[in-house]
Amino acid sequence: MFDPAEILTAIWDAVPNELIYLLIAIFAGLAFLKLLLLRRSAARSKFDFRNLQDQHKAIETYPLTVKTLINKECFDHVFAHVENKLQAGAKYRLFAEVSVGAFLTTKNPKHLKDVYGAYGSKRVDMLIVDSHQMPVVVIEYHGTGHFQGNSRERDAVKRAAFANAGLPLLEVYPNTGNQELSNMIDQVLRDHEDHETTAMAS
Repeated sequence: MFDPAEILTAIWDAVPNELIYLLIAIFAGLAFLKLLLLRRSAARSKFDFRNLQDQHKAIETYPLTVKTLINKECFDHVFAHVENKLQAGAKYRLFAEVSVGAFLTTKNPKHLKDVYGAYGSKRVDMLIVDSHQMPVVVIEYHGTGHFQGNSRERDAVKRAAFANAGLPLLEVYPNTGNQELSNMIDQVLRDHEDHETTAMAS
């Protein structure tokens, strides 16, 4: 009678080590992939937000509430100061929490669909516009709770987008004083007015 253990041992000895290592790597890879898919599935909403009906279902399922447009630290340290400064001249307006897709687009409309997804859903803390509603400068406040997760990567994408569009970006930190902030804004506004004057003269 054949001994099953002896048969298995013989088969095992006949299999090359390289094949054994390959099979182990494949099983380990499959196990990791399954774990990754389970985690993504757990993190994904049960609603498909590409579907308008699902959007309605999600809104009807969970109670919503209002919240402050801008957090207190950012408002106290930057927004209030900039707003007071701009109101004195009445030539510019300040907006908070603006979607980048609302004020940035491609020079050629045909290209918008190819690049909008890279920046369209991102937001900026503040945006100054002129009397013609044209963006003048973006202000980002990197407060005490800013640098979390992939914030540096997201910041880099926004920097690249604004640089591409020729839109100035002021990055403000908790240690930025009011006078320094005023000087930064004054410089940007002077540059903007000089550019407008040159454009009108040409």
